[in-house]
Amino acid sequence: MAKKKKKKKLENDEVVKADFTNFEDYPMLQGVIPETHHHFLTIANNQTLDAFTDWWKEQMEANHKNRLWKRFGGVTTLAGAGHNKAIIGVGSGPSLSKNLHVLKEIHDRDGVRNPEDKDFLICSSNHQFRPLLEAGIIPDFVFLVDASKIAYDQIIRDIPPEGENCILIAGYHCDPETLRAWSKAGRAIKFYLSDNKGMKQMFRNITGKNPNPYGIINGGNVLNSMWAITSKFFGSRTFMGIGNDLSYPSGKSIKKRRAGYYQDGDYSVNMPKNEGGKGTGRDEAKQNIQWMSFKITDSNLCNLDGSQKIPGIAGDEIVGTSNTLWVYKTWLEEACLITAANDKARFRYYNCTEGGVLGVLAKSTDPKEMVKDENWFMVDEVCKRYHTTTLKYATDQFSRAKEILRCQLGGRHLNALNAGGSGPMTGVDIVGRAIFK
Repeated sequence: MAKKKKKKKLENDEVVKADFTNFEDYPMLQGVIPETHHHFLTIANNQTLDAFTDWWKEQMEANHKNRLWKRFGGVTTLAGAGHNKAIIGVGSGPSLSKNLHVLKEIHDRDGVRNPEDKDFLICSSNHQFRPLLEAGIIPDFVFLVDASKIAYDQIIRDIPPEGENCILIAGYHCDPETLRAWSKAGRAIKFYLSDNKGMKQMFRNITGKNPNPYGIINGGNVLNSMWAITSKFFGSRTFMGIGNDLSYPSGKSIKKRRAGYYQDGDYSVNMPKNEGGKGTGRDEAKQNIQWMSFKITDSNLCNLDGSQKIPGIAGDEIVGTSNTLWVYKTWLEEACLITAANDKARFRYYNCTEGGVLGVLAKSTDPKEMVKDENWFMVDEVCKRYHTTTLKYATDQFSRAKEILRCQLGGRHLNALNAGGSGPMTGVDIVGRAIFK
């Protein structure tokens, strides 16, 4: 008689450390994520490692030669930076224009508080760093995942002085020239590692240090990695993502698709080099894989006690996406589903992007079914810790919860307490104590 396969045990409430290989190990995915989509993650991951490992090794060696680790160290030194705070992760997708004004209001109101009293930490992707500064928004942290040289122009060249105190969170495999220039400007860096055997062994061989404390399950793009890093190291369990469309306008015109790919319209980092591109030349908008987007209505403003109204409505319009963006989408959806299946999980993920394909799922990928409205549904419907809503609603609810809790505690400082009576409270503790019944 064949032995039953043991289910993977999830030990804690940080972003799940799943290998994403054996589909049968994760019953919470079955009937939600197609098995073919799941296996595509593994194929894409293996292809990425095969293509870039040698290059990453060279760059890690150069960064170590530049003594960057000795000067700045790992992201573990930021432990607890997000206690009692929600993370607002800022991507560069086109829908960012819909809530940039809300982010500015939050920045102006929350940014004047002492660090321990702030409700939010604003974390920018590398692409969006300069546009945020130009909009009068100074992020607390800038995150860099891409190992190519494209980040140099985005975070180094002609950066306004307002950005001098921002801390860079970067992979130790990232571009040495960019990291060295950031360091020379007197700005701080904290490093993380991708939590795979090859990258960890590479780090151990180069530095002689134990890589395990610095590893995160890397979701491929900057917003996914940002969620993993801030959950594991910052101690925040509440993440609000904006500008994470993972899509662009659909249609026959590649010029229109390229123009609508980023919020700031600057597609030069993706443009093919024979067409004047100055980055990777991947030209993601060249692919026109079609998928359904969603729209925000009053019905998908969720309740923080876990009960939800009808979530974000799939069926707004057909948009374009690419194989690479699809990997990022599927990784995030799977990570939320797997992590939420852990009884100890206390995280909440708010997709405040107000557009795009993230969280939009299909019951069937049969072409005949794909045209039917009833075929589409949202991750919210199957994952109680994933919420599709607006940035204003999510941030208002979080701030209100903190104020309620302050009143209940009679003015005692939040950092002195948690639900168990010792240590700092997390954002989910705060929401739970103030609203959960």
